[in-house]
Amino acid sequence: MDKYVIVTNNPMRKARIEETQLEAVRLKFVNTLDDVIQTTRDMIHSGHRLISHPLAGSVKPVENPYRSIILSEETGPLDYESLRIFEHAVSQVNVFKQSYESDLTRYSQTLLTDYQLIDVSLIDSALSRLKLKR
Repeated sequence: MDKYVIVTNNPMRKARIEETQLEAVRLKFVNTLDDVIQTTRDMIHSGHRLISHPLAGSVKPVENPYRSIILSEETGPLDYESLRIFEHAVSQVNVFKQSYESDLTRYSQTLLTDYQLIDVSLIDSALSRLKLKR
């Protein structure tokens, strides 16, 4: 069975993974969107492959302060396609970064919850396609 890692800064995603206890999914929880980007980049350079697109969804790359990205648990040689996709995504994030507000205290709790739910929905959709066992 294939195994996966979800890199996320989304506390709702963390709670959902802990609730479902999926055998094939390990969570790597980080603090910020920048940490998600850096950790994912490091993992790709270490031989993990992208499973979900880093810019999934129709929300602007840095409009949602929460991001979850699925990677392969297994490592191998550097996957240049994963690296290409990821680097393109990072360049898109950088385009919007001037308007990015990293201080989450500026968002209402309702808006933060909505952003968390958007991220959870996107990754739940990707996980459902992977047909994971509990």
